[in-house]
Amino acid sequence: MKQITEIVACGYGKMGFNLFLVLSSLFFTLYSDPAKCEIVPKNHNGLPVIILKMDDLINYKYPKSTKDEARWDRFVSYIQAKGLKVNIGAIGSYFETASDVDRAFVRDVQRDILATEVVELFNHSFCYCPDSFGEASNYQQQYEVLDQAQAAVKNALGITMVGFGSGANKKTADTVRVMNNHPDMKVWLFGRDDYADVALNKSKVLNLTRRWRYDNLDEIESVDSFLAGFENIKASPFMVYQGHAGKWSRGQFSMFKQSINALLDKYPGIKFMTISEYYQYLLEN
Repeated sequence: MKQITEIVACGYGKMGFNLFLVLSSLFFTLYSDPAKCEIVPKNHNGLPVIILKMDDLINYKYPKSTKDEARWDRFVSYIQAKGLKVNIGAIGSYFETASDVDRAFVRDVQRDILATEVVELFNHSFCYCPDSFGEASNYQQQYEVLDQAQAAVKNALGITMVGFGSGANKKTADTVRVMNNHPDMKVWLFGRDDYADVALNKSKVLNLTRRWRYDNLDEIESVDSFLAGFENIKASPFMVYQGHAGKWSRGQFSMFKQSINALLDKYPGIKFMTISEYYQYLLEN
């Protein structure tokens, strides 16, 4: 019955509802109008839903590098301790288990990150190569790169990612088509759909656009500036906060913690969600 009420809510009306009951799947094929059905972003209890988008889950321990000294496990431990949720961008090539180094990385991700149950991985392309979704790429190339990352993570971890955010947030009209057509994709982080020749299927894909965002958690100037940024767009249905926690210095990590702690103190009811949780929340509310 939930599916039927969702269809009626998307604009099919009483006539369509009755036909659906009679003709079921035949009705949906002939009568439905996907353009009338959107997954519409909503806030939670009057506050924006916070989507933490952390890019570049790469093989950061082997070998250890100075810029990756602030490892993901420290960040994830904080998220877990505060009862929050986070979305981390997986780069598919790092999950191919051809070497002992790769296998150790996959083991650590399973043990230290996914086992916490506060992390959702999203597809952040197969390689660290933003041009894969740039103007010089085409539909087939983009689809293959996204699909290759899907396969690598599924083979290594047994999970199917449902969200995508490209390197450097690049995209073209072909990226819209990829998101429309790939069967796994439900959420597009910093996507767009304003190309003249193609529109995003909003009955399938939730577009968490750059319109509502605090772009860079890597460069928080102060707790006060962080809270001021939040106040400026507090009426938004959601906010996407982007960062690269695997590269943070101790000072950057400390500023992040202070800022989030201050936000939680000021707005104790604010909700942090994974992209799958938010997608499901919108379907149910």
